[in-house]
Amino acid sequence: MSSVVVNISNAVSIKLGDYGFGINFTIYLDNGDGTFTLKDLTNLTATLKVYRAGAASTVLLSKSLSILNPPANGVCQWVVGATDTTVIGAGNWSAEIQLTGAGYQESTSDPFQVQIVYAP
Repeated sequence: MSSVVVNISNAVSIKLGDYGFGINFTIYLDNGDGTFTLKDLTNLTATLKVYRAGAASTVLLSKSLSILNPPANGVCQWVVGATDTTVIGAGNWSAEIQLTGAGYQESTSDPFQVQIVYAP
């Protein structure tokens, strides 16, 4: 069975207190044979969940993501809100994207890092 993965090779890094910009994520299906295909997000919702590493049950931020058109391209966007970084707090956190739809729920198979850093 294929799993969903997000195309993050480095941590997402945001300055504490910054907001009003979008971060795009492209979701792929891991075909299990070393190949990947875009995940069609038609009729799905996407939610970003940020949590302490190793403690996925302690969600610091759960945020609805926008599915960008066309949904068949697998791209969703986090528009960083005014309180998002202060709710999460400074530090290195784990995150995943959860996809849901009628009779369907799946999270990205590997967590990625979100870093909230103090402004210089």
